Amino acid sequence: MKRRIRGIVVALALAGSAFSQTATMGAQTSTISGSSRGYWFTAPADFTMTGVQVLTQTGSTNAFQNFAVVRFTGAVPPPNFSSVTNAFTPLALGFDLPQNAFQPVSIAIAAGDVIGVYGNTAASSGTTTGAGSYAGVVQQTTTILGNTVNLYRSGMQFHLGSATSPQGMHDVWSEPSSFNITRVEFTYTPTIPLVPTAYCTVGTTTNGCSPTISAANNPNLAQSNVCSITVSNVEGQRTGILFYGVHGTMSVPWCTAGGSSFLCVKTPLWRTLVQSTGGTFGACDGALVLDWNAYQIANPSADGNPWAVGLKAHVQGWFHDPPACRTTFLSEALELTYVP
Repeated sequence: MKRRIRGIVVALALAGSAFSQTATMGAQTSTISGSSRGYWFTAPADFTMTGVQVLTQTGSTNAFQNFAVVRFTGAVPPPNFSSVTNAFTPLALGFDLPQNAFQPVSIAIAAGDVIGVYGNTAASSGTTTGAGSYAGVVQQTTTILGNTVNLYRSGMQFHLGSATSPQGMHDVWSEPSSFNITRVEFTYTPTIPLVPTAYCTVGTTTNGCSPTISAANNPNLAQSNVCSITVSNVEGQRTGILFYGVHGTMSVPWCTAGGSSFLCVKTPLWRTLVQSTGGTFGACDGALVLDWNAYQIANPSADGNPWAVGLKAHVQGWFHDPPACRTTFLSEALELTYVP
């Protein structure tokens, strides 16, 4: 189903320590010397990677770190060892950099991207071998914007370094049968739209109304941004609600046969209070309105609370339309993203 985006959306990668977060690794369980290892993961949301640090082995005095970040082509993970791939785009490469510090990068990553992160530490600049600190034993995970993300073992049979692999990673593989991954942490900031984004297909009610949804501002943590959501062009003198979810978008026909509206918010859903659309019976001058901040304050246990910068809510309108299939109709949907 064709997805329609309405309005101008500007992405702002929030910089500054107040909004920087770290994708942390588990504790060391073993070590490796020689070939370079790391992990791949699927990005759960849009964010900007801002720093990379390869963690040293316990007790190590290695003073240098080498690292690489890549994006796999077509969101296809690297093949299982012993097959290899070079179908990726290098995003960052660092050689012979000081250890025990995050090295700055600026990498825009989109939800669904398959990203590889690799690294090692070295005793001196330009060495031909390196060391890695493994986290392993069980499936390794990290947290990105509140999402638990699986990390999968990946690497190459070569040393990543200025003297041995000046082009960076090559002939990369994955090894899902092992949980040992080199501990490479990264910092990131959420990528946040400046305004809410309307999405999904707008259908037509039995009286020819095409209900749209909008809000002037995204909500913020202090609830000082005015965030009033309005579903316009609704059947007059009907009852309806706004509902929302925090688990992403979808586009599924509301009825298996007939009808032209779509459910655009993934379940589970949280329903707000029933209200009248007002307006004139038989006309398209009705509306559904929700003061998002007031609703969240009045319902502190509502889905999504407590909110954090970068978290999203997907909102849609539902109202009665007796001649329609299922006697109801859905508006298009709106994606809200929490800003500072």
